[in-house]
Amino acid sequence: MRFFAGSIDLRSSVPGGCSVNANDSAVAAGLQLFISGNLQQNSYSVAELLELYLKLGLSAFNKLNGAFCFALLDTEKRQLILGCDHCAQKKLYYRQDTEGRIHFSESLKALKSSPGFVPELDFQSLADYFALGYISSPRSIYTQIRLLPPAGVVLFKADGSVDSQSYRQAEFPPKLDISFAEAATECRRLLTQSIRKCLAVRERPAFLLSGGIDSGLILALAKDLLPEPAQAISIAFSNPLYDESKLAALTASKLQAQHTVQLFEPSDLNLLPGLLREAGQPFADSSLLPTRLALQQAEKCSGLVLTGEGGDELFCGYRRAQFMLWRFFCAGLPAKALAALARLLLGWLPEAGEQRSAWTSFRRAVKALTRPALPAYAGFQELFSAEMRQELLLGRAHEDYLKHWEEILEAGSDVEALERFDALELKVYLPEDCLQKLALAKQGLDLQVCCPILDRELLEFALRLPRRHKISLFERKRPLRALAKELLPRELLRQSKRGFALPMRDWLRQEMADEIRALHETLSEWDKQGFLNQRYVRRLCQEHLDGRRDHSARLWSIYCLKTWLQG
Repeated sequence: MRFFAGSIDLRSSVPGGCSVNANDSAVAAGLQLFISGNLQQNSYSVAELLELYLKLGLSAFNKLNGAFCFALLDTEKRQLILGCDHCAQKKLYYRQDTEGRIHFSESLKALKSSPGFVPELDFQSLADYFALGYISSPRSIYTQIRLLPPAGVVLFKADGSVDSQSYRQAEFPPKLDISFAEAATECRRLLTQSIRKCLAVRERPAFLLSGGIDSGLILALAKDLLPEPAQAISIAFSNPLYDESKLAALTASKLQAQHTVQLFEPSDLNLLPGLLREAGQPFADSSLLPTRLALQQAEKCSGLVLTGEGGDELFCGYRRAQFMLWRFFCAGLPAKALAALARLLLGWLPEAGEQRSAWTSFRRAVKALTRPALPAYAGFQELFSAEMRQELLLGRAHEDYLKHWEEILEAGSDVEALERFDALELKVYLPEDCLQKLALAKQGLDLQVCCPILDRELLEFALRLPRRHKISLFERKRPLRALAKELLPRELLRQSKRGFALPMRDWLRQEMADEIRALHETLSEWDKQGFLNQRYVRRLCQEHLDGRRDHSARLWSIYCLKTWLQG
C-alpha cells in the first residue's frame, strides 16, 4: 500500500534529491512542498499553497481544511518542515537516524523499516498506554519514533537542531456575541457546507450511522444534497446495553436511507491481531473492531464514507464535561464536606458492575467528588490509576501523564475552567483515541473517510462559541441537539451516548475466558522484557473471571499489548 512517506538528508549538498511519496507536490523559490490529503475540500492547489507560504509563513497551513499532512523542504536554507492537519486526522510519524537523515511516514509500521531503526520500547509510552488505552503524541511506543500533534509542525535544520511549533493562530480565541438561536442557525449552515465539500469527492457516499445525534445529523443534512437515497451502515450487538441499531433504524427510516446492519459477534474479535500488526503499536479502544467491520461494509458500497466524529469534543457532549460543570457550579460548597459525603456514599453503593449500567455511572461520578478537579476528570477515562500502574509496572519510575494535561490547562489560565478541560478533549482524546481509531480501522481499505464536523470553519466557530451555548447544567452539545429536534426521531434525544464499544465484561468471562487465563499463565513468554507484575495480572484475571470485579477494560488493554507483541 502506498503511504505518504519520505527520507531526506539535509546535510547532503543536494537535499532536493530526496525520496518522497506524496499525492501532490510543487516547487517554487527553492522550496519543495509535498502533501497528502483531500485538496478538493480546500480552495488552494498545492502550487497556490506554496505561494501562500512564501507570503504568510506557517500560518498559511491554517487556511487548509480536512485531513492532510505535508513535508516542506527548503533547499537553500537546508531545512525541512513536517506538519499535519488541525485535528491530526492524518497521522505523521517521524524519526531522525544516527546519520542525521530524517524519515517520516503516515504508517508507523512502515517507518520501522527505515534504515538504522532500533525497536526499543519507550517505557513512558507504555505507562501512558495503561493509563488511557492509547499513546499520546508526540510519543509512540518506540523511543526513536515521534508523532505530530494536531496542527503541529516540526522543523529540522542541517545543523541538527529540531524545533516543534504549531501553525494554529489562537488556542482560545475571543467569544462571539450571538444568541443561541443564531448559534444553532450558523452551526447548521457550516455543517451543511462541510458536507457539501465532502460530497465533492464522490456524490454517492456511505454513512456510518450509530443511534446518536452526530451521525444522524450528518445523514439528515446530506439527504437533500444526494441524487438518490443514502447508504447507511450500522453495527448491532446482542447485548441491549450496547446495541443502538434499533435507534439507528429509526433515523434511517425517517430519512429514507438504505440501511445495512452488521451484527458484531465474539468471533469478530479475530480482526484484532491484523489491525494491531498494521498499527505498529498497541491500542486498546475496543470500538476499533466494530468500526473496522462497519468500514469494511462501507467499502463495498462506496469509496467514501462520512462519520459523525467530533461532535462531542467540539460541543461538550460528554457526561464528564457536564460533571465538571456541576462541580464548578458547586465550588462554593465546603470541599472537605462534599468529599466526606461522597466517601460515605461509596461505602453504601454496590461495587461497580456493567460499565454501561446506571449504578456504575453514578458510582464513577460520586468517586470523582473525592478527588481534585483534574484527577476527577481523568478518572472518567482512566484504565489503571497511578497506584494501579505502580503495581502493574513493578514500581518502575515514570512520569504521570497528568503533568502533560496540566500544561494544557495552564495554557488557558485566563479563560473559563470548562473551556480549558474541553481543550483536553480536542488536543488529546479526539486525535489520540477517536481519530487514531478511524485511522487504524481503515488500514488497507480502498476508502476515504470524511468527518464533516471537523471542518476547520466549524471547528473555529465552535471554539468561539460561549460555553453557555454549548453546554448547560442539564443539556450537552446544545446546538447539535437543537438541530436534532428538527431533523431526527425524538427517541434519539432521550438516549445516552453508547458508540461502538464492545460488551467486554461478559465476553472476557465467557467466550474469551481461556485467553484471559493465558494472560498471566504465559506472561513470561510474551512479556520478554519483564515489564508487568505477574502476580498482579493473575489477581485481575481471577477477580474478573470469578465475577468479583469488572476489570474488563484493564484486561483488554493487557490482552491488546500481548496481541501486538506477538504479532
